[in-house]
Amino acid sequence: MKKLLFVFLIAASTACADTFTINENFATDPAADGWQTFGDASLFNWDSTNQDLAVTWDSSHTNSYYYHPIGTFLTSGDDFTISFDLLLNDAVNDGGTFQLAAGFLNLGNAVSPGFLRGTGDNATNVVEFDYFMDPFYGNSLAASELDASGLVADIYDDAPLDTNTTYHVSITHVAGMPLVSAQVTVSNQPYSSLSSSYIEPGFDDFRVDTISISSYSDQNAYGASILAHGTIANLSVTATTRPVGKIKGQFIGSVWQVQFISRANWLYILQRTTDFQNWTPVSPVTSGTDDTLILQDTSAPSTQGFYRVLAYQPSSS
Repeated sequence: MKKLLFVFLIAASTACADTFTINENFATDPAADGWQTFGDASLFNWDSTNQDLAVTWDSSHTNSYYYHPIGTFLTSGDDFTISFDLLLNDAVNDGGTFQLAAGFLNLGNAVSPGFLRGTGDNATNVVEFDYFMDPFYGNSLAASELDASGLVADIYDDAPLDTNTTYHVSITHVAGMPLVSAQVTVSNQPYSSLSSSYIEPGFDDFRVDTISISSYSDQNAYGASILAHGTIANLSVTATTRPVGKIKGQFIGSVWQVQFISRANWLYILQRTTDFQNWTPVSPVTSGTDDTLILQDTSAPSTQGFYRVLAYQPSSS
């Protein structure tokens, strides 16, 4: 009987991960830095005097985003942090639980007609900070993740946000961890670390590609709604993307197969060894796809073997 093979992931290149930073202090017109609007543009106004973005979160409007593509995608296999200052001038909720939000979206998902984050059941591929207002059970903070199927993992705290108070929000994801961590501070003093958590059974992976300050529609939200005015300032994103994510290996018949999330600017090859001294290529060099990539060993040994995925970037010369 063929033994299950151990899989070792080794990503090797002159730089085996890509790190990027996006800083937006709103000192100059953010539209010149790649920021765009979707939905009702009147909900977002750059204030050149105060150097912030004035935001109306109004759920009576259609889904509306002030957004900036990051030029790649982030998954649970990547490290990233998003932080910003949030100040609320006023906020009311006359129905059930509804949120104002800022964080990451998958833009292709978020602009589709069926994307209704306010229902709690009709959104996918989100990593964001939420301030949920609920006139019956109280208000709460959350750092929420929604996977590609809409399943939820989040951390939260039953805490309010006072008006006319500037809160600094920071959300961090560590590669391979199912939950983000978060810190909310006021004047550099701790306010909340969102210490409670929940992971919906079956929660898997997300893919986000856009920073967004999000005003969600209350369509089909069972009477829930929100109307809030405030500002976002000093927004920063730092991320380190890795060339191989969500890897798994298995036999398909007599063929050993490795499946993982790849990236378009990388090349991949599957290698095998039996002694950790000599590694043999067992697949052709294959270009990444920004999607699931499968590499195979069609001549897997009948006894124990070990595999690695070698990832490298093409030479620029």
